[in-house]
Amino acid sequence: MNKMRDIGNTLKAEQNLTEADIAWLLMIAKAILRAFSWDEGQPMRTLADALGVSPTTLYTTLRLAVQALMLVRRGKRSVELLVDQVRELHNRLAQLEQAYATAQAEVQRLTKVLFEAQAQVVALQDEMMRLQEQWTVSLKRLIVVLKLSGRCTVRSIIEVLEYGFGVHVSVGYVQGIIAKAGANARPALERLWEVITLSGAISIDEVFFKELGRKILGVVIVDPLSGLILRLERCSERSSDAIGKVIQDFAEAGFKEKIKLCLTDMYAGYLEPVKTFLPKAVHQFCWFHINCFHIGAKVHQAKRAYERAVKALAAFDKKHHSPLSNAERQERRDLLAARDQAQRHWKGTQRFQHLLMQLLWLPTLNAATIRLDRLIRAAAKVQNPYVRDMGAFLEKHRVGLLVFYTCLESSQHTLERLSRSKQKWVPLIKRWAVPITSNAAEHVFRCLRRYTNQMDHFGTKDATQRFFDLFAFYYDVRILRAGKRAGTSLLASAHVNVKKIFGTDDPYTILGFPPASQSFTLVKSVQSATG
Repeated sequence: MNKMRDIGNTLKAEQNLTEADIAWLLMIAKAILRAFSWDEGQPMRTLADALGVSPTTLYTTLRLAVQALMLVRRGKRSVELLVDQVRELHNRLAQLEQAYATAQAEVQRLTKVLFEAQAQVVALQDEMMRLQEQWTVSLKRLIVVLKLSGRCTVRSIIEVLEYGFGVHVSVGYVQGIIAKAGANARPALERLWEVITLSGAISIDEVFFKELGRKILGVVIVDPLSGLILRLERCSERSSDAIGKVIQDFAEAGFKEKIKLCLTDMYAGYLEPVKTFLPKAVHQFCWFHINCFHIGAKVHQAKRAYERAVKALAAFDKKHHSPLSNAERQERRDLLAARDQAQRHWKGTQRFQHLLMQLLWLPTLNAATIRLDRLIRAAAKVQNPYVRDMGAFLEKHRVGLLVFYTCLESSQHTLERLSRSKQKWVPLIKRWAVPITSNAAEHVFRCLRRYTNQMDHFGTKDATQRFFDLFAFYYDVRILRAGKRAGTSLLASAHVNVKKIFGTDDPYTILGFPPASQSFTLVKSVQSATG
């Protein structure tokens, strides 16, 4: 095609004309020129052939083109307006198409954002459920922590939760959590008793509690050299049969052959059960009970008698002034004699007590026995009723006074002790290390009273035993805060690896109340593990 003028290029651009469109327009223009001018242009047939149509079709097309041109000529302004409207509509259509494409992209983006928001909502719901579960776990753990802290009753726990955290719980809910902890403590204790290392000595004692208004007995068995509670059982009464049942259960749990020394007070109900169920053990009476509640009691009794005699003489002197009558002088001489005699009795009891305590540190059983026999014979001869009572008491219980020497002199009754320097159990061969009191059991009861003194009474038999199990477990596993074992537990001091047994050394986690940030599975009970 020949080169066009600028106007042609402009029209081509404005009307979006193709080369075929331009060729068609040129042919129509030549046809119009041929139709209205005889000597101008090519013949119609030639033009029809160039367009590829018949002359008839060309005539029809020419007629339409002329009509269109005349329409433009006769209604130029209307056509221009129409063209402008068409162009405007075309532009609007283009804008709408662009806006539609933008809207489609925005819809897709918003759809994606909606899916992400829905995923976040689901994640937040899951997180809320997880946090709710963690809070529930933390709440249960807090209840057990408060209970085992001591001096915190169930109603005190409820007040802490309500006023400290704004959480209202019922008495039954708190008691249920504590009961669950007590139920979980028993299998954990049995697991520990299977692997625990013993010194060979045990201390047994009992204390009274209230259960629904009646007295019940708590019997504790403690290793005096490690301090570990080996049993804390409920008894309905203080009798040889009831206490014997506790000792029998303890022996049948695998301790029968391991116990070489048994420390108790002088209660006769211990004699036969210890002899029957712990045949390898020698039975030693507690020297704390002997010295404090019997020998020491006589010393204090004599001291009080002397103090009364001194007060009586002082009262007489205050009441009577010189000169005294013969009767008054005789009365004063009697008061002086009574005071001097009471002082001699008091000093005599102190001397007897001192000699008795000295014989406990003699090097051999034979020497201690000779000294004890000498004291008993001397006590029977002196004119001192308090000393005679002391001697009679020693004579009555002499069978269990010095048997602890057997643990030093007999290879069949050798004990073991914890060596802090060697960090292991070593044979006990020194007199100072041999336990001769049940103070370890007394210490357990002092700790237990922190919990029971604030309580009115235990609820039921099962509740009592569950709490005993819970206390015994916590007592053995808890981390001590003071003393020579501060920073560690009694079990760790006894070289028992609690973490290896349970996977953790946290007592609350072992009881089934882990921190909210942890997940923990309770260790199976001994019965299920061996079944």
